[in-house]
Amino acid sequence: MRKRISLKTRRPDLSRRKFREHYEGEHVPLGLEFIDHFQWRRYVRNHVVSATGVSIDFDCYAEFWVDEDFDDRSLEAFIRSPEFSVLNEDDRRFLDIGKRLSFEVEEHSLMVGHDEGSAVRKVAITWKDGSVDLEEGSLVAQRIVDSFGDRIVSAVLDTLTGSIPPDTPFDRLVTLGVRDEDPIVLDLVVRPPGGASVIVVEPIETAAEWLVTDDV
Repeated sequence: MRKRISLKTRRPDLSRRKFREHYEGEHVPLGLEFIDHFQWRRYVRNHVVSATGVSIDFDCYAEFWVDEDFDDRSLEAFIRSPEFSVLNEDDRRFLDIGKRLSFEVEEHSLMVGHDEGSAVRKVAITWKDGSVDLEEGSLVAQRIVDSFGDRIVSAVLDTLTGSIPPDTPFDRLVTLGVRDEDPIVLDLVVRPPGGASVIVVEPIETAAEWLVTDDV
């Protein structure tokens, strides 16, 4: 499947709690009304709880998965249509729309037989090395994962692909499923080039029955 990540920054006048309440209570149900256009196979919102290291400028990163043969032109036509305006209008109710960013990524599992469902929470580690050397980025990611040992139950590396916006805050994202509440997980043993952000997130995943399935 293809995967896309979208960074969401709250309006300056909203608290994280209010931002999250509107996102989950209003915007997500609204977006799901157009699932025939979006064709999401999986949809996860990762709400920022805390962050250390290099400062970040977003309050949530959303992950969307679609089929490999997803029709981008059909989606682009929908976004340009009057029908899409209701979603744009709702964005303005809770997002700083000047800071919206979205990009496609290539996802790599860094643990064989991982069990994401047994994770207590998730920790995201982001950095920007500006390199086209995917192998080097993967080696750094694997060293990060290995340094946490058995405290994690899943690990995924997302690498930005295609045309990368110049203001994108990172081009590597490692997401760890954490088994416990050990605070040492926030102390990186392996430091990526250029510094990193270590972000504790609370994921909320939309149930499969609300998304596109193969059921007839």
